[in-house]
Amino acid sequence: MSTQHHPEAEQRTLEGRGYVLVTAAYNEERHIGETLRSVASQRLLPRRWVIVSDGSTDKTDEIIRSWVSHHPFMEFVRVEKTEKHNFAAKVHALRRGLARLESVEYDFVGVLDADVSFEPDYFARLLERFAKEPRLGIAGGTIEQLVDGKIVPRRKDPNTVAGAVQFLRRECFEQTGGLPALVYGGEDAAIEIAARMHGWQTRTYSELKVVHFGLVGAGAGGQLKARFKWGRMNFQLGYHP
Repeated sequence: MSTQHHPEAEQRTLEGRGYVLVTAAYNEERHIGETLRSVASQRLLPRRWVIVSDGSTDKTDEIIRSWVSHHPFMEFVRVEKTEKHNFAAKVHALRRGLARLESVEYDFVGVLDADVSFEPDYFARLLERFAKEPRLGIAGGTIEQLVDGKIVPRRKDPNTVAGAVQFLRRECFEQTGGLPALVYGGEDAAIEIAARMHGWQTRTYSELKVVHFGLVGAGAGGQLKARFKWGRMNFQLGYHP
């Protein structure tokens, strides 16, 4: 593993408004290295990044530990699997990570998937948007899916933010009550709805690119299963057909 130390970036985490990250990872040995590398290369590092292994059975834990040993701002937490792996289990893992941040001073919190990558100035540029928009509560970059070795842009309403990269102003996050544990998923949509109800704006910035390595709806019957799960999620959120 190749790592680079950025003392100037670490110094900048002590200035201005700091941010923290939390990630839930389950069997992400194929892609989590890309995410670790992307965060470690940031021009503006997080004050803390808690990575929770949600009962992983592959080499995910080993990979995370190898990075944590070289980067003081990273923290590894393992949660043993006590329930069926579903979307609610992911939120429970994220909550465990958030609990580890109670002693850290920060103004922004990012919920980051374990299979994404982005440019070294991603978070610095994102924070610039928040500085210019005082009512911006949730923001993130636009997702580009890696499919068969090719980058394919994912269509997204500019007023919503992909759950893989939701970045929230702390005041907004606390007003919404945080991430709800929903069996069929949709916690990212639910927190956006709550944010807008409190008068916050949500925005995806097309100039901030994020590569997502996990393929949505893959496998036999993938599209049908994805549509079925999407329907159950929307019903759970109270949407009418």
